[in-house]
Amino acid sequence: MPVQQIKHNNDGKFYHIAIDIAKEGAQLFDLTPYVKGRVGDNNFGLLVDWYRQGMLMNVNGAYKPVIDGLVGNFSFDKNGNLKMDDDASPVYSEGKPEDCGPAGQVTYYFPEQMFPKEGIFKGYLGLIDDKGNRYSGVDIWFSVLAGNARMGIACDFYISELEKAIKEAEDDLLNSKKSMQKVVDEFVSKMNDLTNRLETQANTDQTALDALEQKIKQDGLFTQAEADAFKQEINKLLSNAAVSKVRNNKSYTTISDRLNDDEEHQLYLYDSIADMKADDGLAAGMVVQASNRNDGDHITQQFKIGSTPDRDELFVKLANGNYANEITRDRLFPPKIVAQPEMFLASNDIKRQKEIIDSCVYLGYEAFTVDVHLEYDNTNGFHTQEDLSTLCDAFTYAKNLGYPTTALKIHYTGTFDDTTVPAYGSYITSTVIPALKSLNFDKVCVLNERQETVTPWTSKYIPQFIGLVNSIKTYGYKVGISYENDVHIAMGYNNQRGLMQSLDWIGCNLYPTIGAYGNLIGVDDVVAAFDEAMDSLYLITQLGKPIIITETGIRPYPQYFASPSNYGFDDSTNGDYSVFMRYFEGVYRSKVRTVAKEVWDWHMWNDREIPDMARLIRRVRGVI
Repeated sequence: MPVQQIKHNNDGKFYHIAIDIAKEGAQLFDLTPYVKGRVGDNNFGLLVDWYRQGMLMNVNGAYKPVIDGLVGNFSFDKNGNLKMDDDASPVYSEGKPEDCGPAGQVTYYFPEQMFPKEGIFKGYLGLIDDKGNRYSGVDIWFSVLAGNARMGIACDFYISELEKAIKEAEDDLLNSKKSMQKVVDEFVSKMNDLTNRLETQANTDQTALDALEQKIKQDGLFTQAEADAFKQEINKLLSNAAVSKVRNNKSYTTISDRLNDDEEHQLYLYDSIADMKADDGLAAGMVVQASNRNDGDHITQQFKIGSTPDRDELFVKLANGNYANEITRDRLFPPKIVAQPEMFLASNDIKRQKEIIDSCVYLGYEAFTVDVHLEYDNTNGFHTQEDLSTLCDAFTYAKNLGYPTTALKIHYTGTFDDTTVPAYGSYITSTVIPALKSLNFDKVCVLNERQETVTPWTSKYIPQFIGLVNSIKTYGYKVGISYENDVHIAMGYNNQRGLMQSLDWIGCNLYPTIGAYGNLIGVDDVVAAFDEAMDSLYLITQLGKPIIITETGIRPYPQYFASPSNYGFDDSTNGDYSVFMRYFEGVYRSKVRTVAKEVWDWHMWNDREIPDMARLIRRVRGVI
């Protein structure tokens, strides 16, 4: 059972103990650094966050914290179970209603009787109403042994097998039940077994060993030479305990140093993904939790360390060569949620572009699409609005954080003619792709919102477009086209199906009409709008090709509602950023979840760090 160390002060922040009353299994906490020197201190409070089936409980207002149990000595029955002595004393303490705060948070003030010099406290930690009725809670035990404070949740009293073996050996020696050599032989046998079985060693192993040695000397049960030989034999068995199996076999000078380091890393908490990446002690099988960048928003995600990446999940390569694979559970929205920031608006400023990357990571996106905007003039031919080197640096920064680039998307709104069509394909394959190929994207969108792809009277260059698609395929990329909307996809299916059939995937830019700005109160109108669009896309599913929503999003300003258009960057009107929540809640509840393979979120405002939006994206992705 892992031991979670709880500190009173962690750079001014309190650790909370989280208890789920509906969760099976046991928890063990080391409260030593938290309670040290606080016996009888009325200001000693332990913060507990109460959950039921993973949801924070509402404990504010009508309830009070309660501690109820017995304190005293204990013994083991014939089955090895702990039982309290008959003379154990009762302990009862009620808190105040104001000790119960929002979001399931309750502060418990431990009475002085819970800090016995010998023995343990065993009882109940929970909540009562104003009539004294128990509302909820769990069984706990609490002990201070050799200066170390431990608390167990929903489990029998945890006492290390080493302590138990020493106690039995001591009893046998004191009561002369067995010969001295037999006691030593049995103890050595137990220790050989323990060193192979125990996952963790109690902090008091060495203290207990020294106490037994002193007891033997005082009572004259051993000669000095025998005591020294006994200690040497035990120390030999414990020598391997100073090597940590969970910290890449790192060696320590003392067992205490190893235990302190192990317990500190049992939680594997990091302030950022960058901090997690830099820890070379992370080994396969460990579970870590990385916090987001902003203090106070409590947005985190968990990873499991492995020697190989999980290609189906977001993963981060660590400095020591291992991989942190993101842990998800019960994902509500199957399509991959991708950020598609328009970097040309950042004026090729690498600092600003990295800030945009950081904000997209904060919001919970799991990958990026890199957009490149092409222009053409007779003097210079094709060129890009973005500086490709700067763009590559920005998305390499995202890649180094662990966030992949899933696709390259080409934008060109100029004219296609006999000169520009071949030059367009040549520029993409000779300049754009080579400049960005180190980003390791696997998809290329070669055309975006072009009338030539959907209408029969502009079909002159369709053979060249098919040739461009096949040419890029030879580089190992999956090639697709972004159609302007669901209506254009239907037109393309009817009028230019040959081009559509040449593609590896089919993209649709989707900005359905969403009512009036002031009337967007719920998400049902958003769901209805996207469902209607998805019904149009079912037509092309018979082609057997993945469908990607290659653009969607909303701007939180009135001028962008009651119209499918979402272009322009005017933010002169104060916007309502809660619109994001309603809009994307609707997207994630709509039929998009059953039709699309990926959703590329295209709106410049994804660089705004909106905590509610970050929670929503993580929730539908199943991030733990």
